[in-house]
Amino acid sequence: MRSIKLLLALLYLCLSSVGAPAENVIGPTNMILCNKSASVTVGSAGTAQAIPGVAGQAIQFCGWEVTSAQSAVSTFQFEYGTGVSCTTPTTFTPPLNITSTAPSVDRLNTAWVSIPTAATICMVTTGGTVGIAAVLYYSQF
Repeated sequence: MRSIKLLLALLYLCLSSVGAPAENVIGPTNMILCNKSASVTVGSAGTAQAIPGVAGQAIQFCGWEVTSAQSAVSTFQFEYGTGVSCTTPTTFTPPLNITSTAPSVDRLNTAWVSIPTAATICMVTTGGTVGIAAVLYYSQF
């Protein structure tokens, strides 16, 4: 009888023990939450600064909400570079179409792209008449 109790106690300990959680070995250990937003309004086709770069700080980008006042199709995309007009730009989104009846929203609460230190994010627009308003979500540190 005593050996059965001992066996049951050992079995209980084996089945009820909780193993340590696995260590996160791929990717960041903490998600980056976006706590800032920037607004940009574009009246004509071209490149407009959306989020200014800060020396020693990188931008963690979470997304956008973009609307147009025009019924004709306009195109926008985001790039980063140096200075107000994103000199030596690198695009990080494809060109996206937008009209007054078809806004574009792509936003997460956590960052999905990290922009290099001191880089500026710009919005590049095309179209005959452009009337775009955008809100960008990001974190910068």
